[in-house]
Amino acid sequence: MKLKSTALSCCLLLVSTTFCIPASAQRKIGASVSIQGDSPKITGGTPLSDNWSKSGPTSNIRRERFAVIRNQKEFETLWKEFQNNPELKAPEIDFKKFDVIGYFGGPKTTTGYSVAFGKIAVSKDNKSAEVEIALTKPAAGAVTGQMFTFPYTMKSVPKLPPSVTYKIVDSNPPK
Repeated sequence: MKLKSTALSCCLLLVSTTFCIPASAQRKIGASVSIQGDSPKITGGTPLSDNWSKSGPTSNIRRERFAVIRNQKEFETLWKEFQNNPELKAPEIDFKKFDVIGYFGGPKTTTGYSVAFGKIAVSKDNKSAEVEIALTKPAAGAVTGQMFTFPYTMKSVPKLPPSVTYKIVDSNPPK
């Protein structure tokens, strides 16, 4: 019985130390945590809000849409709509320093489409900005899957002016 008790204690110790990662490390990409005595030491990593982005071929937002998100509550609302899984929480963004921009490309009839942010041009008076969105289409004659896709891109950016517009640019090379 003593052997089982010791094994159980070791397992509990392993579980408790594995999941007790400091919040400051959880907010970093690529951070390392080591235990020195009773205190964890965090090394490396990039804070999420300083360099957060996400893009891909499919979103649950089904209509074309451009969004400028200026606070965590708005971001959480968009995040729930975007990924439709209440278990996955929105990343924490430092909205005192950053906004999140998002572009959802709407339905495309094949695979091979993608969207990405290009230049962000801010007016001299800092009252407006224009975000460039590069749309890549499948090349003529390319083999593509015949299915609906909904390409999207989201990114944290330094605080934007009050008025933000966007324009779509074709990123396919000319023929």
